Amino acid sequence: MDGGDTTLGEGGRAFPETSLGLLGPLGDPDGPGYAQAFERLCLRYWRPVYLFLRIARAKSNDDAKELTQEFFLWLFEDPALGRYDPARGGFRPYLKTLLRRFVGRQDRDATRQKRGGGARILSLEGNAPELPELRSDPEEAFEAAWLEELIGQALARVRARGPASRVRIYEEVTLAAERPAYADVARRLGVSAGEVERAVGLVREDLRRELRILVGESAGVEAEDEWRRLLGR
Repeated sequence: MDGGDTTLGEGGRAFPETSLGLLGPLGDPDGPGYAQAFERLCLRYWRPVYLFLRIARAKSNDDAKELTQEFFLWLFEDPALGRYDPARGGFRPYLKTLLRRFVGRQDRDATRQKRGGGARILSLEGNAPELPELRSDPEEAFEAAWLEELIGQALARVRARGPASRVRIYEEVTLAAERPAYADVARRLGVSAGEVERAVGLVREDLRRELRILVGESAGVEAEDEWRRLLGR
């Protein structure tokens, strides 16, 4: 795979048409793609939702995980997702509106039996996400976690496409605790400094393309504005 293979699209500047690939099947709970689409939704948004609830409700780790589970179960059972209209705006603001509505109902429903009889929608086992340092605003925490999740998914896609050697160079440069000089990475990996610089640039372009696709999956009419606001040009 040479350098030309990594530049996807026509120059990479025009924002891709919003596909709503993540959200389309969620409009039909009885459709064949609903369960898979809902699972993808959970995987993308459970960490932002968890952090929002952990901060907004001052919950312990276990309580916040349980409340996150309750929120997604509520979404699964409620027709709210089917009412989303991409022509009226992005999905993330809509989801946060639903999340705030859910939080507002908690006090009223505190004495009621928990929904679903203990049914599980997604696994929240393992270590809890760390609360962002010096961040006490649940909205900011949600946004930061969403962007981090998006970047992680984009990098996973780039890793899968490869080539592995190029991705490894990029990770050696960008994932280190202290950013190393290209010359140091080159010596460690047995390549030239020019190869390191080229690999980093190509992977960055791939990442930007994947991020644009991911944003476009659910940003509705605000896809271009969303991209500019979050990630620059």
